[in-house]
Amino acid sequence: MSLRAKLLLPLLLVGLLMGGYLYAVWIPRTLAAGEAAQLTAMQQHLDSVVEGLIPLLLGNQLDIVHENLNALKKKNTAWVDIRLVNAAGRQLYPLAAASAPPPPHGPDMHMLKKPIGYLGMDLGRLTVQADLAPALASTRQANRELTFILFGMLLVLMATTMLTAEIAVRRPLHQLANAARRLAERDFDTPLPSAGEGEVGALAGSFATMRNDLRAYHDELRHEIAERGEAEEALRQLNQTLEQRVQEELAQNREKDHLLIQQSRLASMGEMVHNIAHQWRQPLNSLSLLISNIRDDFRFGATTAESLERDVASARRLIEKMSTTIDDFRDFFRPDREKTRFDVAEAVNEAVFIVGAALKNNHVELTADLPAGIAADGFPSQYAQAVLNLLANAKEAIVDNKVAD
Repeated sequence: MSLRAKLLLPLLLVGLLMGGYLYAVWIPRTLAAGEAAQLTAMQQHLDSVVEGLIPLLLGNQLDIVHENLNALKKKNTAWVDIRLVNAAGRQLYPLAAASAPPPPHGPDMHMLKKPIGYLGMDLGRLTVQADLAPALASTRQANRELTFILFGMLLVLMATTMLTAEIAVRRPLHQLANAARRLAERDFDTPLPSAGEGEVGALAGSFATMRNDLRAYHDELRHEIAERGEAEEALRQLNQTLEQRVQEELAQNREKDHLLIQQSRLASMGEMVHNIAHQWRQPLNSLSLLISNIRDDFRFGATTAESLERDVASARRLIEKMSTTIDDFRDFFRPDREKTRFDVAEAVNEAVFIVGAALKNNHVELTADLPAGIAADGFPSQYAQAVLNLLANAKEAIVDNKVAD
């Protein structure tokens, strides 16, 4: 919302409240007071008229009554209708034959009825219908003039307020806004409004102080940037000489890493072949004995179809076991792709199975205490390989140190 709107809205609200009060309270109240005053004066006038009619009605002087009422009607133009009836209800004025139709009704029409009596005798009733519009016209005109004056003063106040706000507030603020925009574009020489004694002047003075501080900071920052540029140039020249040496050192380290990786792969492959050999030693011995038994049975004529089938089946089982051993080793050394939740005891048992034959052939006894139900999140194959490395290192230490028990 703009500053003009913020200033005009309260004034418009005051104008609406003032107009509502004038038309809802003040004007109806003044009209009611003027109407009451007119009716009171008419009542008093009717009292004097009735006192003058009493002797005429007692003397039955109706011609004089007609003359007086005609003169009264001409004199009081607001009395649009006058009717006089006797005690029996017969209309005395105006005459029945000359009676005019009743005047139209309106908001300013009022009917006054005055009974006529003398010493307890009912002489009749005088009825007057008066139009108070001419009498209230001046009051209505005064109310309109007052309304115009008040709303004119409100318009003058609004114009004065807007002019004052434009000169004292909006223009300086607009200049400050332009100065802030130019300041953001690093224009530190943009003009500012004069610093006066009011709030806007104090704001302009504070803005000028801030502009001077920013100019000093900007100059200092430019100087620091220049110094950093010189330092970066020197560092760049130094890096040009270091880059070649770093590249040479990295190439040498990369070559060493390749050699270490190759050696590690060869060592792992040798360890795996060594463990496979331990796993195959017992099946190969059994297979060798089975072949010797087949040869001896054939030599001594003890070979039958049943014995041959049995020995062949045993040989196949041994060969399948050796093949299964190859699959187990292959699956064991296959790296995991994703983390899973695995049983720790099962992973350790896989490592014990791989190294079990090597431990047995070197007369090393392994006791495992593996409670079930212990789970972990990670890579089970890598975990089992880590346990396998621990067991292999322990076996090598026992063999190298020639531990008897």
